[in-house]
Formats: sequence, structure tokens, C-alpha cells
Amino acid sequence: MTDGNSEQTPPSQSQPVGVNVPIKWSVPDSIQPQFATHITVQKLTDEYLVSFFRILPPLLVGTPEQIEEQASHIDAIEANCVCQLIVPQVRLKEFIAVLQTATQLNSALPI
Repeated sequence: MTDGNSEQTPPSQSQPVGVNVPIKWSVPDSIQPQFATHITVQKLTDEYLVSFFRILPPLLVGTPEQIEEQASHIDAIEANCVCQLIVPQVRLKEFIAVLQTATQLNSALPI
């Protein structure tokens, strides 16, 4: 027998209802693939700033002696940023795992 005071969770404290919704991946034509040769990762407050850079070697031409001379005058090589991503800290390990899995799977394939 109940006394009319059955314990119920108030609506504001009810458990959220989860629904699985598939993701439809879309890459618009305006997104152009970029070639990256270097990557940097900077820790922000609760996320990481991941920057991808492309370094092109300088054009050095001539005899081996001329190329060596040209190279001796190079103070630095510019790294051009081609993309930056801000990745939430909670997702970074998942991103790393996806990259590791893809690398392991592809390294097992014959070329």
C-alpha cells in the first residue's frame, strides 16, 4: 500500500536520455588538403592548439661547391603554417589512438 508520497526524481534531476545518432561526414569543396612536414602542439587551458607546418627546402642550384656556398648563407628556413586545430583535452587521446591505429593498419599493407 502506498501513501501517495512515492519517491520520484524531480524533472530537473532526471537522468538524460541518450539516443545514438549516426554521423554523416561531409567535406565541402572549399576545404583544400594541405601538405604538412612538421607539427607543434601547445597546451592551452583545457585544450591543445595543434599547428601543422610545411617547410620547403630552398632552391640551391649549381655545382656541389656552388650549392655548398649558397647553403652556407642560409640563416633559417621558414615554416609556413597550413592549418591550426584546437582540440579539447578530453578528445586528444582519442585522436592519437585513431592516428596510431591508422598507422599500424597501413604499415601492415604491402606497397
